[in-house]
Amino acid sequence: RSGALVLSTGNTASGSAGGLTLATGAALSGAAGAMSLVVGSTNSGTGGHVYLSAGSTSAASAGGVISLVSGSSTSSSSGAVTLRSANALSAGVSGALLLSSGTTSNGNSGAVTLATGASSTTSGVLVLSSGTASANSGAVAVSSGFSSTAGTSGSLTLSSGTSFNGNSGAVTVATGGSTSAGRSGA
Repeated sequence: RSGALVLSTGNTASGSAGGLTLATGAALSGAAGAMSLVVGSTNSGTGGHVYLSAGSTSAASAGGVISLVSGSSTSSSSGAVTLRSANALSAGVSGALLLSSGTTSNGNSGAVTLATGASSTTSGVLVLSSGTASANSGAVAVSSGFSSTAGTSGSLTLSSGTSFNGNSGAVTVATGGSTSAGRSGA
């Protein structure tokens, strides 16, 4: 196999270790350079993995943070962030996408918040939907967590937002229509 490549700062017994910065140069005219983190392809076995992890600590402090942020713009829109698995080109299914906080043996596990940003005019739309299909589309399940002890399982709240000077939003629960043969769901 080809040789490994390790890019690392040195260890230290006292004080902070050095930082590591990977960056393309700025451009006064034209686009700044792109940065790609790519694992090589293979025609035998499973493709290589990309593992992105913040640092751990044994002190009474939180571990390191991972921030994945698109670029800002002073005169237009900020860039998009796309997190998705690759398409299945022929046989098989596309890869799953798991968005989860970590487990804990003592205390509460971390929260997961899925929200659009605030706006001085209209905030963005949040869509939770399964994909379209030529046969059966996938189900969407929304449920609170299971309690395995004498506690209470989590509650489930479906609510529209509040309004200080206008009307609050409506809540609509409906089945989809049927465009050809068959009937809409109950």
